[in-house]
Amino acid sequence: MSVNAWIKKHRFFRKNPSIYRHYREVRKVNGTPGDAFTMEKYREIRQYAIEHCAFYQDYRADDRFPVMNKQDFIRNADLIRSDEVFAEPLHTTSTSGSTGTPFTVYQDREKRCRTIADLKVYGEYADYPSHEKMLQLRAYGGKTLDREVDRRENIWRYDITLLNPDTMRDLVQFILDWQPRIVFGYVSTLEMICKYVLESGRKYDFKVRSVLVGAEMLSDEAADMIRQVFNCPVYDRYSNMEMGIYAQREHGATPFIVNKASYYLEVLRPDCDEPVGEHEIGRIVFTDLFNHAFPMIRYDTGDLGSYCLVNGEKQLEKVYGRRVDTIFDVHGQIVDPHIISHGMWGVTGIAQWQFIQQARGQYVIRINASGDVDEQDLLSRMKHYLGEEACIALEYVQDIPVLGSQKRKYILNEMKG
Repeated sequence: MSVNAWIKKHRFFRKNPSIYRHYREVRKVNGTPGDAFTMEKYREIRQYAIEHCAFYQDYRADDRFPVMNKQDFIRNADLIRSDEVFAEPLHTTSTSGSTGTPFTVYQDREKRCRTIADLKVYGEYADYPSHEKMLQLRAYGGKTLDREVDRRENIWRYDITLLNPDTMRDLVQFILDWQPRIVFGYVSTLEMICKYVLESGRKYDFKVRSVLVGAEMLSDEAADMIRQVFNCPVYDRYSNMEMGIYAQREHGATPFIVNKASYYLEVLRPDCDEPVGEHEIGRIVFTDLFNHAFPMIRYDTGDLGSYCLVNGEKQLEKVYGRRVDTIFDVHGQIVDPHIISHGMWGVTGIAQWQFIQQARGQYVIRINASGDVDEQDLLSRMKHYLGEEACIALEYVQDIPVLGSQKRKYILNEMKG
């Protein structure tokens, strides 16, 4: 850690003792075996909701609270928001709605401090000490990027909304010149950078110590390419705007280490609210243990995943991504999206791809080709995963479009009903 970053970090904690208290607690709890702390906080937040939220007033502490999705929280927001008067202004955090419904969540000061502490701790887990240089690659939509708070934190926000060959060259040069310790961005953005570098044929001596990705599925092939270009570890973060950081791992090392200091994890069956067994695919459900202004209890994140037990504790084994974009084989069984990704990356001539399920047993693969595509090899691979009866159409395109957020969806399910 540089001397300048060390000074900034300790000055920050001296000015923010509440954040420092949470920071120490997150480090301690996540580094201590057992779930006693998590279960006690889980009991406390439920009791608080019963006493302060009209929505939960008829429940008892030992009742099974309802599983809630984003629409449930939006529809019942006035009843869920705490009736307690907070001395400080509430913080609001919102999702853009680029892949679903826009959602705004109120957070009290303790929750906000917890979120910042989580960011500090999980940055360290990704070999990024607080206040070292961080480059954030996101779609900011013309918002102010040069902010005083970012300068204090040593963060540079780079708007990737208009990435093209010219701006890509500028971005690569900026990384070389500024030498950030960590680069944090979407998988699709980092793939674009890596392909630009590899296709240039040049050797770039990036000084980056780690790359952190989130918001999109990170395939083994994409992680390998990022490691090759930046010559550093790649970390995969599972988080969202409405709550914060759920879990993180170094890609290639399993499982995701759950942030048990701040959240309680459940993995429930796709068709009911009963828990799944170890290694079974289910709905990922989290309870925020610290947001008292707007208690988010048993929040169905919309993602599917599976857990495994590590020293008796649940850790996320796999995160499959959005349930609405889950792919099924010809027999109606869920297909691991990483298998689809692995199969696509193994076929020559494919620069970009998008896999779409249109109906049961009917699929379309959009291909942006970089050369001759071995269609027979591709179809054979996909039918091996989906079933020999699968009807697969190949559609050649000039580009795979990104969403307004600049995320690229590689796998979609367009089945009706």
